Amino acid sequence: MKKKSIIFLGLGVFTVLAITNKNQIFLIPFLAPLILAHCDTMDGPLVMDIKKSLKSKNIIPVLKWIKENDEEEIKNMFKKVLFFSKENSELKELLELYFIETVVRVHRNGEDAPYNGLKPSGFPIDPIIEKGDLSIENGEIDSLSEFLTKEIKIIIENKFKKALELKDKADIDVEIGRQYTEAYADYIHFIESLHQLIEGAHHTHDEKHKH
Repeated sequence: MKKKSIIFLGLGVFTVLAITNKNQIFLIPFLAPLILAHCDTMDGPLVMDIKKSLKSKNIIPVLKWIKENDEEEIKNMFKKVLFFSKENSELKELLELYFIETVVRVHRNGEDAPYNGLKPSGFPIDPIIEKGDLSIENGEIDSLSEFLTKEIKIIIENKFKKALELKDKADIDVEIGRQYTEAYADYIHFIESLHQLIEGAHHTHDEKHKH
């Protein structure tokens, strides 16, 4: 009994935080946007790797998600969670949940992304993210590339056709002319933004390979 009291004293704040974050699993989804990236969901690959590490007692699957300057903090916490979980099985679930929450938060901070708490299993994510995960899992990119290419082609063609259909009468009827300029701007801004996104991806890739 004395040993158990020492564990609770040593982890008083730790345990309370774990309980708080457990509650957040059920509360945060009602406060967060409906569709989010899934590194902060219980179904996401990050949490799956954390659970793998806890089960195997091997920290490496977790560390790949963490920046180097945060590595020591996570390693130390991992050791504590394993130790106190072994010493007190009643705390195991709470301690592991707190470790999951901490790793996800640190990972999000490392990406300069906001963190609003863990999302529960089944929390909706963008379908394209699911397709991306599936491509990695299957080691096959063609179906995803074809899907995105088709979607982009449809959008560009629709915006192009809308502007083209209005172009001939744009100088005859003022109202049609205004509709044309709106459609033209929408078309041009979309392809410009798309090209900037592509150029930005190329630039980031080139910069990384310089170092």
